[in-house]
Amino acid sequence: MIYENMQHNNSTKIIKKNHSVYCGTIQSIGRARGGLVIKYELYINKKLLEFNSVCTKHTQNRFNNGDTNILVVIEKNNPRNNRLLESSDDFEKFNISPSDTLGLSCLQDGY
Repeated sequence: MIYENMQHNNSTKIIKKNHSVYCGTIQSIGRARGGLVIKYELYINKKLLEFNSVCTKHTQNRFNNGDTNILVVIEKNNPRNNRLLESSDDFEKFNISPSDTLGLSCLQDGY
């Protein structure tokens, strides 16, 4: 468990230093032992990638109200290392600037 946490923290540091932001599409959100599990996909370089992660109740509420968009920050050249941008705290955590999201058409009031 400690090893996994160290890997997660290291991966987060890498994303902070070298990232891109993409618009993902939520496919489903369900319950599991660890909380809410989100299945989402995004296109990177014309290639469809699918991911599973945990998400917040806020994201589930947005999804239940018809919003299937989710912002995702990825490590450049390694999109498997990614995190959901679910709140303004996430933007601060990953040093996301307004220029990082220019041109993304999935921005909603919920971010």
